[in-house]
Amino acid sequence: MSDVAGSKSGAYKTLPDVWRFSVEAAQSERDLVIAVRDYLATWSPGDLSLLAEDCRPGRITSGEDICDMAFKLSQAHLTFEGSSA
Repeated sequence: MSDVAGSKSGAYKTLPDVWRFSVEAAQSERDLVIAVRDYLATWSPGDLSLLAEDCRPGRITSGEDICDMAFKLSQAHLTFEGSSA
């Protein structure tokens, strides 16, 4: 488990990959947007800073935003030539 900031009483524990259940349970575009937003909210600024600047997620308001982000990440993955560290 990992600590997730955001609880009024401090960090709380969450199961890794629990967000996948939310994505799989989504029955509408709105549900999917909410699941993605909730997942991204678990990322710390430090986590996000590890991504290339053009791969950092912006405001997610629609399924189109999710598709655009998936495309950007896929393109970056295909052209990646650096180290994994």
